[in-house]
Amino acid sequence: MLSLITKLPAGIRLTVLLIYPLVFQFCTGGGGATSAESPPFTDSAFAGKLNDTIRVTTRYCVPEDFIYVVEAYGKLRRSGGQLQAFTGILESDFRYIKSGQKVTVKILGSADEVQGQVADIGKYVDDNGIINVRITLSSQRDLLAGMNIVASIRNSIPGRLIVPREAVIVHGDSTVVFTIREGKSVWNYVALGKDNGREVEVLRGLKPGDKVIISNNIELTQDSPVKE
Repeated sequence: MLSLITKLPAGIRLTVLLIYPLVFQFCTGGGGATSAESPPFTDSAFAGKLNDTIRVTTRYCVPEDFIYVVEAYGKLRRSGGQLQAFTGILESDFRYIKSGQKVTVKILGSADEVQGQVADIGKYVDDNGIINVRITLSSQRDLLAGMNIVASIRNSIPGRLIVPREAVIVHGDSTVVFTIREGKSVWNYVALGKDNGREVEVLRGLKPGDKVIISNNIELTQDSPVKE
């Protein structure tokens, strides 16, 4: 069977490799989904592209500052004779907001933005899980009451394990990051935290010093031969 598969075009060959174990399992009376405790396709005959060495890019996973930006939509309204931004943050972001924090307020539908500062944080969470926030503005120029805005509040969270988003693969109900060890790929189930659009915080599943694979990882399985 494997000799026939090797003669197929690369794209078709990969598809056959992915579905072959399922067909084999059905025909032999096996059943059930792959256990979340062990990686699928661990048989070396089905690893990667028939044991072809796959070139990858890697990055060490080390504790570092994680940049997380809280974004909240709202409107400009007059208060105390001045235009101010009124918005709301999710309950889950409450610990990342404090009075006096700097804010960038962007006017929706234009390139205009103005700097601001968190002036007041609500004392309760509403039925939708939102906490009200009031932001004072450094300038009133070219602003009108009722304008729609998005407020961006930048946070630097120290000592977090983070990986690039491209390192993360969703496999069914599980989230996976591949690392490299002794020239082979290693399948790691991970729990993720905050996502800033470029990088993702890893809560469990990796440790400092792990070398994470960030390219061509969609082609990998457990123990695929890889080369940096």
